[in-house]
Amino acid sequence: MTSSDVSPSLINASAGPTAWPPIPKSAFSAFLLGFSLLGKSLAMLLKEPKLRRHALWPILISTIVFCIMTLAAIFGTIAAIHAIWPEPPTGWLLIFYWVFVITTALLVGLLAYALFLVASAAASSIFSERLSEELEHMLMGTTATPSSSSQSFFGAFLDSVKGSLSSLLRLLLIALASLALHLVPVLGSVLSLFFTWSAGAYFISQELIDATAQRHGYSPAARRKLVLSNKALFLGMGSGLLLLALLPLANFLTVPLGVMAGTQAFLRLTR
Repeated sequence: MTSSDVSPSLINASAGPTAWPPIPKSAFSAFLLGFSLLGKSLAMLLKEPKLRRHALWPILISTIVFCIMTLAAIFGTIAAIHAIWPEPPTGWLLIFYWVFVITTALLVGLLAYALFLVASAAASSIFSERLSEELEHMLMGTTATPSSSSQSFFGAFLDSVKGSLSSLLRLLLIALASLALHLVPVLGSVLSLFFTWSAGAYFISQELIDATAQRHGYSPAARRKLVLSNKALFLGMGSGLLLLALLPLANFLTVPLGVMAGTQAFLRLTR
């Protein structure tokens, strides 16, 4: 039986020195657990020098990509508003105009941040793999890299880039669908924001378990199945990463913290 044949159910990790308690059956509790994995990752990152060393390059790459995406989001928001509504209206339409402006700014910002996470994860995939591997060694009490994957290092890198490009394409399709929801006054804008947030959290979570899943021989289809079978857990983790966008400077930690949280989630589900 290969890793891709393993059923992606909530199996507790019991091997090695780390023994995790059962994952809650309640969707809300599983959501909170996914969210809390980021806090645990930060605590480990601050405590372990080895982890900090492997996290340095992802942080630097994330900083560069974040600056580029921030500028793109600002100019994209201004362009989108002027293209759809060139001049502010008067009278009661002014209310709809400001609802449109605020939700468009939030939507573009959210999409830009999701794209930033996916792009950063792809650009720093080589270094993220080392971070994930080191964390797994610490958690499982092992020193050998799993040999279940038949891919070469270069092959695993290409697989990561291909997965990232697929996620980027799907995020762009989500952006188009979200813009279509704006045709419904007020309610459509709110639904658009909720839809984009949920989809962004899902794709980000799937992206950030790649480092561990590839190492264990999981195919892209098996990774998607794993995430979809545990939506609440991964939505909690992805939502936590999206919320980091609201914290200045902390957003540069999103990729290393996401990779570490994804590693913990993967091990809890498959060991």
